[in-house]
Amino acid sequence: MNNEIEEKIKDFSRQELLDYYRAIVFIDRCVNVISVGIILAVLFFTNVITVVAGTIAIFFLGNFSCAIATTNRYIRTRLGR
Repeated sequence: MNNEIEEKIKDFSRQELLDYYRAIVFIDRCVNVISVGIILAVLFFTNVITVVAGTIAIFFLGNFSCAIATTNRYIRTRLGR
């Protein structure tokens, strides 16, 4: 994780950490739903354009999901969960 983000999170109060934790969990669930939707779209509409666009979208969403999971883990550690 970026050192600048870690330093900002260290200064958060417990309430701010809880707020960010809830937001990150919500965003993570949204990304998961979008990813499943893209995979289903690729399965139902199987042509070259859909497969290429779906593959690129899943790649970027996977990277974004990893960043969200790392931040989520760090905030949970700061909260003591």
